[in-house]
Amino acid sequence: MFPAKYVLRKLIRILLLLVVLFIAYTVGGIFLSYRRQPAISREYQEHFHAQDCFSDAVSCDRACILEDNEEALLERLRMIGQAKERVVLSTFEFRADESGKDMLAALLAAAERGVDVQILADGADACMRMDGN
Repeated sequence: MFPAKYVLRKLIRILLLLVVLFIAYTVGGIFLSYRRQPAISREYQEHFHAQDCFSDAVSCDRACILEDNEEALLERLRMIGQAKERVVLSTFEFRADESGKDMLAALLAAAERGVDVQILADGADACMRMDGN
C-alpha cells in the first residue's frame, strides 16, 4: 500500500497537469482562431464589385436587420409560410411559450404542405428545456 503522502503528491501532480493542459487548450484556442486567413486570388478580386452586393430588389441573396423580437418572429413565420421545398431551423433555444407554439404551428403547416422540415436544437438546451415538451 502506498503512503498517503505519496498518493497526495500524485494527485496534486495530476491536478496541476490538468490545469496546465486546460490553460494551454484555452490559450491555443484563442490564438489559433485568429490565425491568418487565406489570400484572395487576383482573379476573384478583379471580378468582385462591392456595388453588386447592394440593391433595392427583393432576392433570396439579401439580408435584413430586424430591430426587435416581434419583428423577427413575424419574419420567421412569413418565411416558413412561403417555403416550398425545405425549412431548416437551427436554434439554441426553443420553448413552449406563445411564440414557440406559433413557430411549431407554422412548421407543422409547412410539413403538411409537403415541405421537408428539419429542426436542429442545441444539445444542452434541448436536454434541459425541450425534453418531453
